[in-house]
Formats: sequence, C-alpha cells, structure tokens
Amino acid sequence: MIRKGQDFGVTGEIAGIYNKNNKNDIAEIVSLAMDAALQTPANIGVPAVLTSYVDTGVTSVLYSPRNATEIAKEVKYGDWTTSTAVFKVREASGYIAPYGDFSPNGRSDINYNFPRREQALFQTVMEYGDFEQELSTEAKLNLIADKQMAAATTISIASNYFYLFGVAGREITGLLNDPNLNPAIAAAATGTGDSTKWADKTLLNIYNDIIALFDELVSQNSNITQSTPMILALSPSSNVQLARSSEYNTSVMDLLSKYFIGGLKIVVLPELEAVNGDKTAYLICPEILGEEVAVTAFGEKFKLFPLVREMSGQKQKAAFSTYGGIIKHPDCVAQMTGI
Repeated sequence: MIRKGQDFGVTGEIAGIYNKNNKNDIAEIVSLAMDAALQTPANIGVPAVLTSYVDTGVTSVLYSPRNATEIAKEVKYGDWTTSTAVFKVREASGYIAPYGDFSPNGRSDINYNFPRREQALFQTVMEYGDFEQELSTEAKLNLIADKQMAAATTISIASNYFYLFGVAGREITGLLNDPNLNPAIAAAATGTGDSTKWADKTLLNIYNDIIALFDELVSQNSNITQSTPMILALSPSSNVQLARSSEYNTSVMDLLSKYFIGGLKIVVLPELEAVNGDKTAYLICPEILGEEVAVTAFGEKFKLFPLVREMSGQKQKAAFSTYGGIIKHPDCVAQMTGI
C-alpha cells in the first residue's frame, strides 16, 4: 500500500509545488513566502557558553612553604585559657678544695631560673550567605568546606610567622629573632669582586662558609661535633647553590654529607631572604645531651566555634593561640649573614 505524506506528518499545499498541474500556483506561493520575513535578529552562531567545557576539578593557589616546625617540633602548652608558660632552668655550680678529714672546704650547688613566655590569642571569621551558598552549589563548588580550608590556611600562615618572629609588643619571640641568640657572623668576601654572596662563589667558597658557620657553633657549645645531627636552614635561592659542582662532578652537598656524618638536614625558609636580596643561613643542633634545643608552642591549634545564624546567612569563628618559637639552648644556634 502506498502511504501518503500525511502519514508522516507532512501536510500543506506546498507538497505538490513541482507538480505540473500546480504551475499556476507558484507565483502565489512565492508571494506568501516573501511575507514571512525574519522577525528576529539574524543568527550569529551558537553561544560560546553552550560549547564550553567546565573542568570539574578546582585548582588551588599555592603559597610559600611554612617550615618553622621543620626546625623545631610543635608542642602544646596548656590550652587557650593559659596566659603564660613558665620554664624551669637549672645550672650546676661548684668548686673543689684539697681533701682533709676535717676540712669543710669545697662547695657544689644548683641555681634555678624561671623564664616565661606569654600566649597570644587570635581569630578569623567566615561568612556563608544563603544565596552565595546555593549559587556556588550550582557551580559544583563546596563553599563551606573551601572557606573552612581558607581559615585553616590563614591560621597556618600566621602561626608559621609567629613561630619565626614572635608577636610584637608581647613577651613572645621567634626562632629567628630571639634576643638571646649570639650575633651573626658575616660570610667571607671570597666571591667574585670580593663578594660575600654564594651566587658569586665557587663550590669550595660556599663549603668553607658553611664550615665557618659550624666553627662558630662549636665555639658556642663544645659538646657539638660533626657526629651531632644538625639542621641547615637556608632561603630557596641559597639552597639552590648547594648544587654547585666541580669539574670532578662533586657538589657542595657531596662535601657536606661526607663531613657531617651525624646527618645534615636542609630546611628551606623563604623568610631568610630579605627584600633587599640579603640572605641569612642558620645552623641548628636540634638536640643536645638528650634535651631539645627549641620548640614551637601553642595552646590551641585550631578552634572552630559553632555556626551563628543570621537573617539570610551564617557566620563562624576560628581561633588559635601561640607562644612563638622558644629557644632553650641559644648556644646551639649559629647564624651567618650576607650569603
């Protein structure tokens, strides 16, 4: 059976326009078509948003490394209500005298001291708008989790800074500015044009600077030897200079690993490079005779408070506290400037 066009949804007189019996109707149909002019703007193509690919992953902006706790381990003292941390220091003293059965001469004693550090408390606040949250959900973003991550990052950056430099105006110092540290020594002027900077020095010049820093450390505390585990803290660009090598394929790191048989850990601290380009190196003995040399201390690491409901949103506070960086044996830290 022959099926008609109407069976396929095709209808209208134009279906037979080329039939010779309908030739006289062509002019009339063309006239009708002319009356059907565009009533909308001419097509300029498919909107770009319809052909865009949206990556489901979220890329984070990176920050400088926060390595204060790589120099001194992190410890908790009290909690966020603690105002001050007190430390006990003891020093043995005494003298001898020739022995005699009835001689009272000679004396041994102990001296105690109680240094202290204040604790400072800080906070940051997150806000979650209802519309903001639903809008971000449409974009497949986890707004609340991301804002909490931002708060944790903000606190981590601040804590790292306080561990290194303390809190101004408070009895809180840092690992890099403790007033009890011995004065820094200057790098030798052995580089090109009598430069002290490692970028202008040879492998041997750089190695000798580090040995000079070690010599300063040993002069401060004679219990330290090359068998003692140590930490060398450098700026990122100074750390690169440790790769300097000779024509015999020997680098600065090769020489250091051969000499410091107790182990030398390299810690990169961006804070050791000043705005003017001046760089500092720190050589630290993390433990001496079974006692820790320095710690980074806090009372509250990250305290997240309850959500507070607003008219069309929520707020949430996060807090932390710090005692800064506490150096218990300043004579186990040596520093060199001008590298």
